[in-house]
Amino acid sequence: MVAITSGKIIELQAGKKIELPPDFIEALSTEEAEHALAIFSPSSRMIRIIPTKSEEVYKVSIEIGELTPDFLQKMGSIFMKHRLKTAYSTGICYHTDICVYEGYIIGLELKDVSIDTLKVELGEIEGVTNVTVEVFVLPKK
Repeated sequence: MVAITSGKIIELQAGKKIELPPDFIEALSTEEAEHALAIFSPSSRMIRIIPTKSEEVYKVSIEIGELTPDFLQKMGSIFMKHRLKTAYSTGICYHTDICVYEGYIIGLELKDVSIDTLKVELGEIEGVTNVTVEVFVLPKK
């Protein structure tokens, strides 16, 4: 039978590094992906590992009253205008009037726009109350 996932049991101990099995590393590594973005979701307790060539990733967080189709269309138009793709995105509404969208943009994608300009443009979408950007950089050895 063809496998669609792969699983291994690994040790989780406070203060100890998590080591991925060699076959996982081999499957994730390519000439185009020397690094990886690790994303942890506390609500689902899942970790996603996304291979990337970039040593820099931007997490764009947008707070909005509602995650409406209109908001998603306008945000998508801004991303398309600047030829941006998200490596991962998610959204959740905490209450009826507070929603958060998060998108991770690989640093190499930011060729046609500065992160400051992107932040301003996203902040101009109707209903958006806050836009923040975190930068994740590969630690220097």
